[in-house]
Amino acid sequence: MRSIRWQTVWSSHSIATDTWYHYVVGIHTSDQLTGGWIQLWFNGVPQTFADGSTQYHCRRWSR
Repeated sequence: MRSIRWQTVWSSHSIATDTWYHYVVGIHTSDQLTGGWIQLWFNGVPQTFADGSTQYHCRRWSR
C-alpha cells in the first residue's frame, strides 16, 4: 500500500456566491519526477504557487 502525502501548493482567492469565475489549467505530463508541470490562471491572471513560481513542477503521470 502506498501512502499519499498531501501538501498545499496553491490557495484560492476569496470567492462569492452567484458570481462566475474563469479557471484555466495547463498540464504537461511526464513520468519524470520533475518533468511535468501545472499552470493555473484565475480570471485571466497567472497564479503563483507556494514556491513563488507560476509553474508547479512535478510528476504528472506514472507508468
